[in-house]
Amino acid sequence: ETIKKLIGEQGLTTQSDDTSDMIKYLMLVPKENVKNGVSDIVSLYDDLGGGTFYGEAKSKQDYLEHKLICEQRTLDFSDTVNQITDQLIKEAHNFESPLEAIERLDYLSERACVKLAVLRPKFDAAVFGEKSAFYILEARQRLARGDKNGADWSLRSAQKLAVSGACPLFKSSDLNNENDSSNNNESSDGKKKMMKCPFCEAKVFDDPCASVLSCWDCKAMVVNGNVKYSGDGGSKKRSQKAVEVGPTKRGHESIEDSNNDSEGTSSTAITNVGQLAVAAV
Repeated sequence: ETIKKLIGEQGLTTQSDDTSDMIKYLMLVPKENVKNGVSDIVSLYDDLGGGTFYGEAKSKQDYLEHKLICEQRTLDFSDTVNQITDQLIKEAHNFESPLEAIERLDYLSERACVKLAVLRPKFDAAVFGEKSAFYILEARQRLARGDKNGADWSLRSAQKLAVSGACPLFKSSDLNNENDSSNNNESSDGKKKMMKCPFCEAKVFDDPCASVLSCWDCKAMVVNGNVKYSGDGGSKKRSQKAVEVGPTKRGHESIEDSNNDSEGTSSTAITNVGQLAVAAV
């Protein structure tokens, strides 16, 4: 209803009650009406919503000051953004359409944010949905008790159940499917299938069209069917404390000791142990 009111302020109407359907439309707003950019639109939305702050039941704050805080938070995500970007570049040869790349970005971003939510108590776990939030809180509690094995399990459960994406289409994508089994490794188009790297067991794409395959994790390389480099053992060998719980479609996530956390859990950090990527040359 608030979105309908917001649209009405611009002289427009919509008959849709589906928020997923509404995001398909663009609303042009005169620049003179939003001198402070998107902050002005958020402020109008909050006023029409009954006095919220960024859509939440919170007291009003200075929008420009909050914008600066958000910009600083964005800088804090730079390492995570770079990791996701590198992962997408490694997997680029697997995408057959721009939509597949967008779906994969949605998947990787959500998993990364769930990890950050576990490590940073200031993150609102509720944004990932009620079920995922339960396991995020559980992972935090287990970390506080020093139970890294249990925290790893809770983390993966939270990632699997997260529903933060705005588009429900992404949740049904083959590229983002968590339900892996030995009999369900081939994608619906029959062109790509999942396999374990024979040297480190990381989940990777087996691309029949590629003459050169390289495991993202252990760096093993196969050229025209011949092994050129058997790799360094991968993350599991490099990180002896990483906990193996079992294979998933997109590999493993693990929580291990670190001294780089700045959010009150300085003794822990989450490390990828098997996100897949096969780079074809």
